[in-house]
Amino acid sequence: MEKTVHIAVVPGVGYSHLFPILQFSKLLVQLHPYFHVTCFIPSLGSLPTDSKTILETLPSNISCTFLPPVNSNDLPQGVALALQLQLTLTHSLPSIHQALKSLTLRAPFVALVVDALAIDALDFAKEFNLLSYVYYPASVTSLSSYFHLLKLDKETSCEYRDLPEPIQIPGCVPIHGRDFLDLAQDRSSQSYKFFLQCVEKFRLFDGVLINSFLEIEKGPIEAMTDEGSENLLVYAVGPIIQTLTTSGDDANKFECLTWLDKQCPCSVLYVSFGSGGTLSQEQIDELALGLELSNHKFLWVVRAPSSTANAAYLSASDVDPLQFLPSGFLERTKEQGMVVPSWAPQIQILSHSSIGGFLSHCGWNSTLESVVYGVPLITWPLYAEQRTNAVLLCEGLKVGLRPRVNENGIVERVEIAELIKCLMEGEEGGKLRNNMKEFKEAASSVHKEDGSTTKTLSQLALKWSNFGLSLLLLFQVLGIYPFSLYSSILNAGFFKQIKNSKEGFSVNAEYFGKAIISKTSNGSISGSSQDYKHFLQHVKSLSFADGVLVNSFLEMEMGPIKAPTEEGSGNPSVYPVGPIIDTVTCSDRDANGLECLSWLDKQQSCSVLYVSFGSGGTLSHEQIVQLALGLELSNQKFLWVVTKEKGFVITSWAPQIQILSHSSIGGFLSHCGWNSTLESVVHGVPLITWPMFAEQGMNAVLVTGGLKVGLRPRVNENGIVERVEVAKVIKCLMEGEECEKLHNNMKELKGVASNALKEDGSSTKTISQLTLKWRNLKTVHIAVVPGVGYSHLVPILQFSKRLVQLHPDFHVTCFIPTLGSPSNATKSILQTLPSNINHTFLPPVNPNDLPQGTTMESQMFLTLNNSLPYLHDALKSLAIESPLVALVVDSFAVEVLNIGKELNMLSYVYFPAAATTLAWSIYLPKLDEETSCEYRDIPEPIKIPGCVPIHGRDLLSVAQDRSSQVYKHFLPLFKLLSFADGVFVNSFLELEMGPISAMKEEGSDNPPVYPVGPIIQTETSSGDDANGLECLAWLDKQQPCSVLYVSFGSGGTLSHEQIVELALGLELSNKKFSWVLRAPSSSSSSAGYLSAENDIDTLQFLPSGSGFLERTKEKGFVITSWAPQIQILSHNSIGGFLTHCGWNSTLESVLHGVPLITWPLFAEQKMNAVLLSEGLKVGLRPRVNENGIVEREEVVKVIKRLMEGEEGEKLRNNMKELKEAASNAIKEDGSSTKTISQIALKWRNLV
Repeated sequence: MEKTVHIAVVPGVGYSHLFPILQFSKLLVQLHPYFHVTCFIPSLGSLPTDSKTILETLPSNISCTFLPPVNSNDLPQGVALALQLQLTLTHSLPSIHQALKSLTLRAPFVALVVDALAIDALDFAKEFNLLSYVYYPASVTSLSSYFHLLKLDKETSCEYRDLPEPIQIPGCVPIHGRDFLDLAQDRSSQSYKFFLQCVEKFRLFDGVLINSFLEIEKGPIEAMTDEGSENLLVYAVGPIIQTLTTSGDDANKFECLTWLDKQCPCSVLYVSFGSGGTLSQEQIDELALGLELSNHKFLWVVRAPSSTANAAYLSASDVDPLQFLPSGFLERTKEQGMVVPSWAPQIQILSHSSIGGFLSHCGWNSTLESVVYGVPLITWPLYAEQRTNAVLLCEGLKVGLRPRVNENGIVERVEIAELIKCLMEGEEGGKLRNNMKEFKEAASSVHKEDGSTTKTLSQLALKWSNFGLSLLLLFQVLGIYPFSLYSSILNAGFFKQIKNSKEGFSVNAEYFGKAIISKTSNGSISGSSQDYKHFLQHVKSLSFADGVLVNSFLEMEMGPIKAPTEEGSGNPSVYPVGPIIDTVTCSDRDANGLECLSWLDKQQSCSVLYVSFGSGGTLSHEQIVQLALGLELSNQKFLWVVTKEKGFVITSWAPQIQILSHSSIGGFLSHCGWNSTLESVVHGVPLITWPMFAEQGMNAVLVTGGLKVGLRPRVNENGIVERVEVAKVIKCLMEGEECEKLHNNMKELKGVASNALKEDGSSTKTISQLTLKWRNLKTVHIAVVPGVGYSHLVPILQFSKRLVQLHPDFHVTCFIPTLGSPSNATKSILQTLPSNINHTFLPPVNPNDLPQGTTMESQMFLTLNNSLPYLHDALKSLAIESPLVALVVDSFAVEVLNIGKELNMLSYVYFPAAATTLAWSIYLPKLDEETSCEYRDIPEPIKIPGCVPIHGRDLLSVAQDRSSQVYKHFLPLFKLLSFADGVFVNSFLELEMGPISAMKEEGSDNPPVYPVGPIIQTETSSGDDANGLECLAWLDKQQPCSVLYVSFGSGGTLSHEQIVELALGLELSNKKFSWVLRAPSSSSSSAGYLSAENDIDTLQFLPSGSGFLERTKEKGFVITSWAPQIQILSHNSIGGFLTHCGWNSTLESVLHGVPLITWPLFAEQKMNAVLLSEGLKVGLRPRVNENGIVEREEVVKVIKRLMEGEEGEKLRNNMKELKEAASNAIKEDGSSTKTISQIALKWRNLV
């Protein structure tokens, strides 16, 4: 029988907030009958009749507590409705707190679910250690708009209604500012500011339950999950609607339904503005006359007029509303329509076959009811979020029509008549009806056994059930002793057993470690401490482990081992693998050890009491005196390890394993540390339990009350064990009948401990079971998509190699887009891939199919776009063959993320550049909105969080012309970064702590950032081997740190004029150099990036007629087109690197500790140059003249500064420190290795 799981719910004020959360509760307990829900109901004044009626329909496992009603006179007069509701809740908070406090003392509550207007009540969830959720009774689109307002509020200065264009919210239909909720229409109001604070709080909770369903709002649901996955879990649990009549006059009810029975199918327009909507007198007149003009049947629920659209929300009216209709209207339309005063049974009406349309205020409850019964709408929003819902219905779902209002905000009679005709007849009405029919069917499917909502509710129920059971285990409701289960297992003995049992496995997400428990000195948990709260969070994390390995054995703790693993408990698997104890002496104080062992050799068998409080236990001076005198009074032999009163410094040490195994030992006075306890069990020595801290009090209970192998002395009122008590308990342990029983019990326990470790023992079998499981781990499949070009292919392949090197159970498939034929360099690096990385070339894009004369960046994007259809098919096909868990795409391929979302894969961006560049890429859309001029014209450097200030002229090359198409194409792609499940950046924490930390700051709304670098190429992949070997042979002849290496990467080119100036500068510097020379280009500094290798002799472009090569043959070595850069930079002769600052080259320089001359050419290279020269202080940047040329004199100057003198030495020392940090980052315990393992664990858990 399943244990009852208790949750509490707090609705908002008013029927339309009470009803949805109660319907959710009814659905929950219907699907999971072992749940019990307690509802705390706040109210303003007396409870309305319809609220009372619905409470009478609740099942027995939903109970209600009515909070003291708030007096409306106690609230400020004339405030907005939303603020009245909020203030009512605020006044009710003390009552909610008291009620929760009372109930949690009687039953173990696990979760608190509150209405969106009651989120302040969730502060109590933390106090009572409950999971906290918001029940949001409106659309996901409206919630998405609220979160977007947090960002929009910072970026917009005018009122939202004055924005000229619709606002694009991720996943949602575009929404005009005038259609945002009421509270957002006056940004200076206190209500608006209070609303923003409430929305901000949503991110603090464990999740949001939304009364919608995936099939109706897939876009916003997926976008919200992607955007806020680190802060916000969204559970779509709708549609939840009322299923029976809850109010009204029965005679009136039957009259309207009887009238409907006489009408033709789909012939009647139902008109209602919900439980609270009201119209002005003028609008009532226009609506009445419009209904009459339409010549269509109607059923109208009419209310008395008011100048306030929500006047009826909190108060009913006794005024007859029919008196406000136009004179003679009822008589003229008695055959055409029926008017119902104030209220009608809406569920029965919408489900009636005669209803063909619904003129509605677009309250979300009414909207869902219309969807569930397949009735298309005329949307007439009045207040709250209803205008947003109207946009969703009309422009998003295409199931409604929205009337136009005149300059006075009135919908005129002619507009009404035309719109009714449009809905109820003709082609457009038919389309709306068909669309709504599809959504009706989808709404019906979600509540089926395999429907999306049923699955979501089951997921929630399982989570809550597991959380409840974890608490029961912790507080010993089941009568077990769990902390011996969660003691430390991370010791050499465990790993020795693993090694001896099985070899050759990779460890999965098994939970290793020790429960971090804050306790008082007597072993009880201090409930008010921060450590206690941390401990509770720690225990929650246990349920996410694949298993818990516990240093105990089945025969010793069968009850607690079996109870957590009972079928359906939801707890992780428990693997008892003990007893694991030290088997060797772990100190070098052999003399002291040998002396005490020699003393023991002279004693009688089982005559000595061994006294020790472990490596960390200490006693007060008073207690030491009482213990000493007690030992003396006992007249028993003893061996006592004494430590200082304070700290962990051991002044006397003894070899505990040898002592406990000695035949003279007859008892052990111990602090009950679990290691000591197990050592006592293994050697069959009964105990006097003297617990001090951590879980030792619980171990003492297990030893004395459970296993009956120990005695526990009593303490006096001051917490002291007195000498007489010490003597008494020693005598009981060491002599007499009780002594014999304890010895016999421990002897039996020693026997089963020994058996547990034998070949067929329980713990040996458990370890074998685990190693078999680990060996048979399923392969984790991921897909990667590089950008176009060699320098984008290499980083993502190197990342893949690093991943599978650390985690061999991973398999990577790389889909490679190309422009023309793959280069030789590309083909070469693919030959170096291990067997668990394979690649697929997508059909190459023909360069002739792309617009001519476009930039390199445009060519790359267009190539990727042309490849998307092939990529989609390839990914879809692969996903059918293998369960792909993640998709990783290059930063130039972010549009591919949409395919990942479609195929339900986690989707990540691999950013092969600096974290500084990533931070700027994320920031650039904001800068674009705030800046009117070109960035290069901004006079001061621009500062963003965590980054070195950068001049606008040094930003990305695509950002240097804001009117260009490529810039306009880039901006939306930068925005897409925030929708990824994470961004891997090829950097490391120690290199770019500032930007990485800034992007990770709580509340930044950035995607999770994972620094996984430095990842560089480690193999030679191209080029003329003879040329490369010749260059390395030349370097072998040079002095250490004497050569300047000059290269502009795989794609960088200089103009002919610049080649000449650089050549002459190198010559004039009188420094050794090794120069990789490319043919010049006057059109683009990136001309070599996408073009294939050519046979042009680049040496012809060196200074002509002056014998440059001849004059410098002893000084330098010129290499044509390609050189083995890794081997060169790692050569001890290299003292500097003149580079284009491509990020790959930059990282290679850092890893090999080579300082730089920064000579940026294109892309983000100028930003890298600023980071290197001004931020990290490991490079120098030459100045250019007015024509953009670095002149020979400047070349000479900067080379000398780098290669000689004090400044060069400082740069070299700075780079040396970075080299060490880079090396550490990729070690086994390095920051980047840990990051990769963290994400690998996340992916592995999805398999």
